[in-house]
Amino acid sequence: MADDDTPLPLDPERIRAEFPSFRQSELRDFAHFENAGGSYTCAPVLNRMRHYYWNTKVQPGHPFGPSQDAARAMDESYRRLALAMNLSPEWIQFGPSTSANTYTLAHAFEGWLKPGDAIIVTNQDHEANTGVWRKLVSRGVDVREWTMDRDSGHLDLAALDKLINAKVRLIAMPHASNIVGEINPVEDVTRRAQIFREIEVEIAALPGRQREAFLMRYWEEMDVAETAAAMGCSEGSVKTHCSRAVHALSRALKAKGITL
Repeated sequence: MADDDTPLPLDPERIRAEFPSFRQSELRDFAHFENAGGSYTCAPVLNRMRHYYWNTKVQPGHPFGPSQDAARAMDESYRRLALAMNLSPEWIQFGPSTSANTYTLAHAFEGWLKPGDAIIVTNQDHEANTGVWRKLVSRGVDVREWTMDRDSGHLDLAALDKLINAKVRLIAMPHASNIVGEINPVEDVTRRAQIFREIEVEIAALPGRQREAFLMRYWEEMDVAETAAAMGCSEGSVKTHCSRAVHALSRALKAKGITL
């Protein structure tokens, strides 16, 4: 977009000309809507690959010309991708495939998640990406499915609100779904997750008995009698602790601009 928000001109013919494959007669009249694994490659990428195989297919970083060129090309790839994605280069990670990267990430989270922790997945995602998270149910993790609307393909934020609570440690969702072609509101989802993180911080700051009563009543969904028995106090005391906790949380969250 230009500075005045005027859409930049799109020249389909110029863009199509950058894909040598489309010069073949069998492909000339086709429009391709594919995922990354089945896409034709544009000429600049092909030329980079040709240069790599002809000149720099060596171990990078050693004290001779092609190896130094290879190291510079690798550094440049991080810089350019970071620029395109509006990130700093240290956030960029390369791996063999999205599926393999997701498997590695899920395996790392497996050692951090505890039985009873919850994660949220969607049915708008590719099984190769969501399956690794779903398997964590075997480790006692509560796997909750954020189900898309069958008619529209949308992931409704109101449906997410019914799933997310303080037990949720991870929301695994696609930014852009290649199942239904949907771009999801990641910023809104992240904001919801951050609100629950702030709630957790303020709950931890409550006096011990208030925190204990609040968690049992509203997180564990125990009734007043069960909470009183677990805490060894009267039902009236439970109600008092919960009332004070709710008011304290409300004040603390309001001060942070959060209204529930």
